Amino acid sequence: MTTAGVIRLLARDAGALSDPRLRDLIIATAHGISERTGVTIVSAVVDGDAVELSAQAPPIVLMGLAAELRRVSNAWYAGRTGRTLWAGDDGAMSP
Repeated sequence: MTTAGVIRLLARDAGALSDPRLRDLIIATAHGISERTGVTIVSAVVDGDAVELSAQAPPIVLMGLAAELRRVSNAWYAGRTGRTLWAGDDGAMSP
Protein backbone atom coordinates (compact mmCIF):
# COMPACT_ATOMS: atom_id res chain seq x y z
CA MET A 1 0.00 0.00 0.00
CA THR A 2 1.25 3.46 -0.90
CA THR A 3 1.54 5.92 1.97
CA ALA A 4 -0.20 9.27 1.79
CA GLY A 5 1.78 12.13 0.30
CA VAL A 6 1.03 15.84 0.39
CA ILE A 7 1.00 18.49 -2.32
CA ARG A 8 0.56 22.21 -1.75
CA LEU A 9 -0.20 24.91 -4.29
CA LEU A 10 0.25 28.54 -3.26
CA ALA A 11 -1.96 31.29 -4.63
CA ARG A 12 -0.25 34.11 -6.50
CA ASP A 13 -2.18 36.78 -4.57
CA ALA A 14 -2.83 36.71 -0.83
CA GLY A 15 -6.46 35.90 -0.13
CA ALA A 16 -7.19 34.76 -3.68
CA LEU A 17 -8.74 31.53 -2.37
CA SER A 18 -10.99 33.26 0.18
CA ASP A 19 -14.00 33.12 -2.17
CA PRO A 20 -16.10 30.07 -1.13
CA ARG A 21 -17.12 29.41 -4.75
CA LEU A 22 -13.48 29.25 -5.82
CA ARG A 23 -12.61 26.98 -2.88
CA ASP A 24 -15.48 24.65 -3.82
CA LEU A 25 -14.33 24.63 -7.45
CA ILE A 26 -10.75 23.72 -6.44
CA ILE A 27 -11.93 20.87 -4.22
CA ALA A 28 -14.40 19.54 -6.82
CA THR A 29 -11.74 19.71 -9.53
CA ALA A 30 -9.22 17.86 -7.36
CA HIS A 31 -11.75 15.12 -6.64
CA GLY A 32 -12.71 14.89 -10.31
CA ILE A 33 -9.08 14.46 -11.33
CA SER A 34 -8.56 11.87 -8.59
CA GLU A 35 -11.58 9.86 -9.73
CA ARG A 36 -10.38 9.83 -13.34
CA THR A 37 -6.87 8.77 -12.33
CA GLY A 38 -7.71 6.32 -9.54
CA VAL A 39 -5.96 8.36 -6.85
CA THR A 40 -7.55 8.39 -3.39
CA ILE A 41 -7.61 11.84 -1.82
CA VAL A 42 -7.31 11.51 1.94
CA SER A 43 -7.87 15.19 2.70
CA ALA A 44 -8.25 18.48 0.87
CA VAL A 45 -7.83 21.80 2.64
CA VAL A 46 -8.10 25.23 1.04
CA ASP A 47 -7.34 28.39 2.97
CA GLY A 48 -7.08 31.96 1.69
CA ASP A 49 -3.61 31.47 0.24
CA ALA A 50 -3.10 27.78 -0.59
CA VAL A 51 -4.59 24.39 -1.29
CA GLU A 52 -3.14 21.29 0.34
CA LEU A 53 -4.06 17.79 -0.79
CA SER A 54 -3.13 14.56 0.89
CA ALA A 55 -3.51 11.49 -1.31
CA GLN A 56 -2.63 7.80 -1.45
CA ALA A 57 -0.19 7.90 -4.35
CA PRO A 58 3.50 7.87 -5.19
CA PRO A 59 5.19 11.30 -5.35
CA ILE A 60 5.29 11.37 -9.17
CA VAL A 61 1.55 10.76 -9.33
CA LEU A 62 0.92 13.54 -6.80
CA MET A 63 3.02 15.86 -8.95
CA GLY A 64 0.85 15.01 -11.95
CA LEU A 65 -2.32 15.60 -9.93
CA ALA A 66 -1.01 18.99 -8.80
CA ALA A 67 -0.01 19.94 -12.34
CA GLU A 68 -3.45 19.08 -13.73
CA LEU A 69 -5.25 20.85 -10.88
CA ARG A 70 -3.08 23.89 -11.42
CA ARG A 71 -3.65 23.88 -15.19
CA VAL A 72 -7.42 23.49 -15.04
CA SER A 73 -8.06 25.92 -12.19
CA ASN A 74 -5.65 28.50 -13.62
CA ALA A 75 -7.46 28.47 -16.99
CA TRP A 76 -10.84 28.87 -15.27
CA TYR A 77 -9.60 31.70 -13.05
CA ALA A 78 -7.83 33.54 -15.85
CA GLY A 79 -10.94 33.34 -18.01
CA ARG A 80 -12.88 35.20 -15.34
CA THR A 81 -10.29 37.60 -13.93
CA GLY A 82 -7.61 37.95 -16.60
CA ARG A 83 -4.99 37.00 -13.98
CA THR A 84 -3.25 33.77 -13.07
CA LEU A 85 -4.19 32.04 -9.83
CA TRP A 86 -1.04 30.24 -8.74
CA ALA A 87 2.32 31.49 -7.49
CA GLY A 88 5.17 30.99 -9.92
CA ASP A 89 3.15 31.80 -13.01
CA ASP A 90 4.47 34.74 -14.98
CA GLY A 91 1.01 36.00 -15.81
CA ALA A 92 1.09 34.87 -19.44
CA MET A 93 -1.57 32.33 -20.29
CA SER A 94 -0.99 30.00 -23.22
CA PRO A 95 -3.98 29.09 -25.40
